[in-house]
Amino acid sequence: MIAKYMKKNSFLRKSRVLLLFLLVNFCFATQVFAKDLNITEVLYRNHVLSLKHDSFSDIKFKKRIYNDPARLVFDIYDAKLDSPLTFREENITGDISSVRVAQFEANTVRIVCEAKNTIALEKIK
Repeated sequence: MIAKYMKKNSFLRKSRVLLLFLLVNFCFATQVFAKDLNITEVLYRNHVLSLKHDSFSDIKFKKRIYNDPARLVFDIYDAKLDSPLTFREENITGDISSVRVAQFEANTVRIVCEAKNTIALEKIK
């Protein structure tokens, strides 16, 4: 009977420790992943738009193409630019006329790619 109680008590103790461990890790994870995404660099090169950032979670964004004038707009939510000088462009060719990056709202970074036509915008990855 005493051995049975000891085994049961040991199981409860291990369960409590595991529960405490999971709770602490969940609290830590929400602190790490709940913060804003900091974008350190935006690079446009050869029809590829790339971001350097400090996030380990999924990035929430919305992509839209407009016709007049032809432009592609990315809104990246829960994000901040490290500085206004984080954007670089290399090899902007023919149909793409400009790429702009700005802190659109307090927690939204907007990237706008302008082109001569919408076909050129569909090539951007």
